[in-house]
Amino acid sequence: EVSLSWDAVVEYDVTGYLVFQDGVQIVAVADTGWTVSGLTNGQQYEFTVVAIDSSGNESGPSDPVTCIPADPPPAAPAGLVAEPGDAQVTLSWDANGEPDIDSYVLLRDGVEIATVNGTSYVDTDVLNGTTYTYTLVAVDIVGGRSPESDPVDATPVDAPPSAPTGVTASPGDERAV
Repeated sequence: EVSLSWDAVVEYDVTGYLVFQDGVQIVAVADTGWTVSGLTNGQQYEFTVVAIDSSGNESGPSDPVTCIPADPPPAAPAGLVAEPGDAQVTLSWDANGEPDIDSYVLLRDGVEIATVNGTSYVDTDVLNGTTYTYTLVAVDIVGGRSPESDPVDATPVDAPPSAPTGVTASPGDERAV
């Protein structure tokens, strides 16, 4: 969509305005503004406005203005959580509710490390005892990128070894010596 606005013509008998898109009248309005919807993002449009008075007389057209509507970038992802493990960090986040989200880009310490189509990722390229800061960017189908999410930190830790299993005991033969 494109939002148009213009200065009011101050003559006493002006009753409204005609809005033209690419030379074709699209609406008659009484106000000094109009939002044109149903446009194609990335396509250029030209608009002019004509004043009309109570007798039906039309002014000449305004100077033309051009505009290229654009898809706004997605909102920043929310709910990023980082769970440290042994030589890994498990990350998860809330799905972005916008219908045109294509993927998420995960950043570790400001560097892009993965493009993910879902809402989770396991980072195994980490060292135990080192703290990492993660952020996330949502990307829409036309490549628009959101601002980064709030950062989260995680420090993978060396987990203790697993407890032994399969321990058995057998009664021994004890004899006095």
